[in-house]
Amino acid sequence: MSYSHPQFTFAFRTADGRIVEFTDRPGLFWFEEGAPVRVCYDPARPGRRATVAGPDTWGPVYVQLLLCVPPAMISAAALLALTLG
Repeated sequence: MSYSHPQFTFAFRTADGRIVEFTDRPGLFWFEEGAPVRVCYDPARPGRRATVAGPDTWGPVYVQLLLCVPPAMISAAALLALTLG
């Protein structure tokens, strides 16, 4: 685990009984070791699309939004300026 970009390892059991481990960044939230978390995943590819984002753990979603919204707004403003100018 890096202190500048912490990642946690999570594990869950799929509906067919397979155990899947994945790493994810906690966003603004920290988890105690062994604490239960809600995992959302794509049943077709559980190991590649799993995240801890859910109703009680929106941290990873907020981080992605905070990274995407400002550049999108700058791009929209530039496009508007080019269109009007």
